[in-house]
Amino acid sequence: MSMQRYICIAESLYEDKVSWLAFGIELMNTNPSSAAWRFVECCPKESGAEDFICDEAEPIPVLVKNADTGEVVRVIVEIEWRIAVTEAVIDKSFTPPKE
Repeated sequence: MSMQRYICIAESLYEDKVSWLAFGIELMNTNPSSAAWRFVECCPKESGAEDFICDEAEPIPVLVKNADTGEVVRVIVEIEWRIAVTEAVIDKSFTPPKE
């Protein structure tokens, strides 16, 4: 598929067509769902994703507009924020503070 221009906005920020200019983020991608995915990953503040800190999937509704055709679709992006420990090693050179 060829790359297309999409404008993404958190559904919660959309009020009218001026919202696309005020809050929309333009991305190049191959389809609306991939554009929404990238929007949430790259723009957590703008997408509303940074408001979620959880260990269960949370749906983020994103409006995606094809910048050339004007077609608008709603994409539900499910996110999970997790902390993954990759290694835990005792630092043998550490000197504990004297109490």
